[in-house]
Order: sequence, then C-alpha cells, then structure tokens
Amino acid sequence: MQSANHDRVFICGRPGEGKSALAGYLIRQWPRNFVWVFDPTHDKAFALYKRCDLDNPPPRRNCLVLLDEADRLAGSQRYEADWVRELVNRGRNNNVTWICAAKRPQTVHRDVTSFATVAYIFALTGSRDVDYLVDEWGDRCELVRDLGEHEFMRIYPRNYREALTVHKLRFRDI
Repeated sequence: MQSANHDRVFICGRPGEGKSALAGYLIRQWPRNFVWVFDPTHDKAFALYKRCDLDNPPPRRNCLVLLDEADRLAGSQRYEADWVRELVNRGRNNNVTWICAAKRPQTVHRDVTSFATVAYIFALTGSRDVDYLVDEWGDRCELVRDLGEHEFMRIYPRNYREALTVHKLRFRDI
C-alpha cells in the first residue's frame, strides 16, 4: 500500500465477509512499528500492533492508523474524540494514512466516505446501505447488490471516469 496513492481507505460489509482480514492484509504492507490499531473486539489478527483508544491516541505524524469498527469513534452524528476528527480530516497533511472499517457505510461519519481515496465494499446488510453509497459515489455502486460471499468491489471514489472499470474480485485473489 502506498501512502501517496491510497492514504485514506474505507472498508465496509456484512459481518464475516472479510473486512478485518482485508485490513490485516493492507497493514502488513507497512513496518509494524508505524502501525496503530483501534480494535474494540480485540481481533487476534491485530495483536502484534500498537493499540490506540479514546484516551491513548496514535501519533499525529508518519504512521498508519486502522480504525476497526470505525463507527465507534467516527459515528454518523459525531466524532468521539478530537484526535479522530483530526485524523480523518487532516491526517494526510501529516503523512498519516488511515483505514476505517465498518459494517455499514451509513453508520460512519460522512467525512470518512467523502475523504476516502479507495473503498473496498463487501456485500452489505440492507438496500439503504447501497443507496447511501450510490448517493455518495454514483450509480456504479449498484453493483454491490450482486456481490457474493467474500467478494468485494474496489472503488476509487474520486475517479468518476473509472465507473466502467469497477473491480469485482474474490477476496482470496488479492
């Protein structure tokens, strides 16, 4: 994962689809001492990384921060801590890469989906979830409705010309 190209990553999908496994794959591209993880479920996949929480923020420069269950810190209505708002809104200015993972796109703060440079979308729980993505990123997100188990689409939200080349991949193929 190259910070210059994909410095703001959003992952969403139903439970058990592979969000945490994909996030684990992405953070393994980084040296372990530069990775900080917010993981309220204490997933074993992230046991080797430094932890952050509301009272123990990650560094403000030169790192990767994974917010697993991101809606717990950056909910749809508000941020739970100032450092989370700074991370999402201004982290890129300080060479901070973030990965936010959540079950449903509409449960995270709109800034997360607005500022994401790449999104990995697994099958979603409800039709309103897809409607949210269509509203945010256009009709190409309708393809999410056809995803099977452990399949995801990789979308580059800011590149609307790429609408015809949305990737639909099997997770095991990455």
